[in-house]
Amino acid sequence: MERAFRSAGYSAEFAITLHDGLSKLNGQQVLLADLQLPDGSGTALLETVRREKRSIRVAIYSGLANGPEIVKATGQTPDAFFAKPVDFERLLDWLADVLKS
Repeated sequence: MERAFRSAGYSAEFAITLHDGLSKLNGQQVLLADLQLPDGSGTALLETVRREKRSIRVAIYSGLANGPEIVKATGQTPDAFFAKPVDFERLLDWLADVLKS
């Protein structure tokens, strides 16, 4: 993913764990979070962004068949959901639209 974003001209920070992701929520415009992280769920990042009323657009992605239901169960709504394997063209289109607004 890192190469895909950088080759498309985006500056991006990457985190492998929930803890690292939470520590990097500093002024980003967009957050792309996996549901399954080694130390938790990307839904915790979504919940933090919404609870703190941050102006970050959040996309969740997952390879789990019930991924959308898991996200819905949190009571939070992401700006987008992408199933794995992620269609990078669709993701990049969404990202371009988000950054235009």
